Amino acid sequence: MLLVAVAVGNMPEAVAGAASMRSQPHFAPRRAFLMWSATATSLVLVVIASHLLADQIPDAAIGMIQAFAGGATIAVLADSLMPEAYREGGWWVGLSTSLRIPRRIRARSVTLMTEQNICRTEGFVN
Repeated sequence: MLLVAVAVGNMPEAVAGAASMRSQPHFAPRRAFLMWSATATSLVLVVIASHLLADQIPDAAIGMIQAFAGGATIAVLADSLMPEAYREGGWWVGLSTSLRIPRRIRARSVTLMTEQNICRTEGFVN
């Protein structure tokens, strides 16, 4: 299930990357296909390795890994996706993004608090 979620979640970026490659002169479709195939294969191997090693990683290390992944996601957004969105969508893209982020953080906080309360109610947490 995780593999499907990762594949579906990365599909928009892959489509945008492929379209960008096709617009470049002298970039053969075969080269783009091989590049995306190598990327997909690497991603599958990382997901499998992560699944196998997940139980052996201490909680503190998982927090660091998640923080690194979150930072990497923000870096990708700031470096490539946001400038393109601004170029294509105009000034309101920045406004809608800035209004949406606090809402998502608040929604995630409520979800986490609900999960903690359920765990306490069911006796999973002291």
